[in-house]
Parts: sequence; structure tokens; C-alpha cells
Amino acid sequence: MSAADALVDELRIRGVIERYCALLDTGATDELLELFDASCTFAMMGRTYRGRAELASVWAGLRRTDRPATLHAVVNPVITVDGDHASAVSGWAMLDRSGQGGATVIALAGRYLDRLARGSDGAWRFTDRRVLTLARPAAVERSS
Repeated sequence: MSAADALVDELRIRGVIERYCALLDTGATDELLELFDASCTFAMMGRTYRGRAELASVWAGLRRTDRPATLHAVVNPVITVDGDHASAVSGWAMLDRSGQGGATVIALAGRYLDRLARGSDGAWRFTDRRVLTLARPAAVERSS
């Protein structure tokens, strides 16, 4: 694989990671599920889901919107490509604008630990995604 091919693959994988965030925020569950291999595993908050059918239950309550209350931002992705397989570690933060008085807050932050594979159609898909939450907002003390 040439350096140019590896760079193109890294950009395509980064696109999958970023698209996940955008689709999650806008509630586009069908498109979101297409980012995952049919036999994928997905782990978050102490639970593991296997395959798209189980994964669909995670996002069953999402509704499409063009004005999401959240924004998932990805930072510092480190992507390693090995032929038709890849791994990635990315930082993420979820901004929530539904806070008290409409304030925007960083609701959660963490890391995505991903494994991806190139399908027979040439598209990269998650085969395994681990969502680690590393930070939650501290309780705000109020004076009386």
C-alpha cells in the first residue's frame, strides 16, 4: 500500500468516526447503523451489544432533528491502517445545550476505541466500538 493510499484510508476512517457523531446528534438511526458491520460489537456504560439488531435498541428513542440538543465533537484521532483492517483511538466531548437556562455545558467526555474493516463494497465500518466515559460534570454548589 502506498503512502497516498494509507492517507486516503485514514481520511475515510476519520470520516466514519465524524459521521457517527453527526448522525447520533441528528437522530438518523438507520444511517447510523449502516456505519457498523452486521456482526459488530458495541460497548458503553457497562453493556455490550452484538450485531445491528441489538445495537438498534440503543438508539430506538432517537428522533430525527435538524436542531439537535447535543453536539458530539471528536478530537485527536490516532488511526492505524493495516490492509483492510484498522484501529483508532479518539477523544470525544458531548456538548449539551439543554442545561439550566439554556446554557451549553460539556455533559460528558471520553474516548472511542475502535476497530474497523473495509467491506466488499469498499466502505469502512466499525467492527468493534468501545465508548469510555472519562469525565462528567461536577455538581455545582449553590450558595443560598
